[in-house]
Amino acid sequence: MAFLIQSTGRGDLVAAVARRMNFATVTEMAADPVVGPALARWLEQQGINLAEAQAIQPSYGYDGPSYEYVYISPEYAAASAGFGTLNVLSVVANAGAFGDPSPAVSSIGVMSGLIGIGLGAGHLVSPNHSNVLGWTNVALGATSMVTSVVSLSHHGRPAQATSAAPHFSPVCGLDVRAVPYAGVSLTF
Repeated sequence: MAFLIQSTGRGDLVAAVARRMNFATVTEMAADPVVGPALARWLEQQGINLAEAQAIQPSYGYDGPSYEYVYISPEYAAASAGFGTLNVLSVVANAGAFGDPSPAVSSIGVMSGLIGIGLGAGHLVSPNHSNVLGWTNVALGATSMVTSVVSLSHHGRPAQATSAAPHFSPVCGLDVRAVPYAGVSLTF
């Protein structure tokens, strides 16, 4: 198919497919939200339907890598970025990086943590949504809630002179497979 598309002057479409989903079948390309509309227009201009285009495309005896396409809506991406940032800032502030946070900061951390958990959990049950982003939202939200609740529980108390008191500290990062993780460490 790439040769046919290229021969009609649509090298831009061939390049887009090569960048986005090389080795995909015509049917997989047609289902893609980026490449699909351009491919559909080209097929219509050539008088070819999708079944015919799929029949024309040879397999070459190689299926290529298996792709799982996950659509992340712009709204979900923006909400994840916004509340994720708010949750990270809340964790840092409530862990004492900027001194003793005010109860308002801790309360905002609890609320943004709840929203982050809800945002992530709501997408974990939806098919074709990013589980990695969903779990990241849940982990950041939970970490924000825990550090905020611990910080709220310490408001109004005099500082303890002993170092034997339990201490919570946030833990987050990427594992060896670049999968994000987050949690809380409790030290006695």
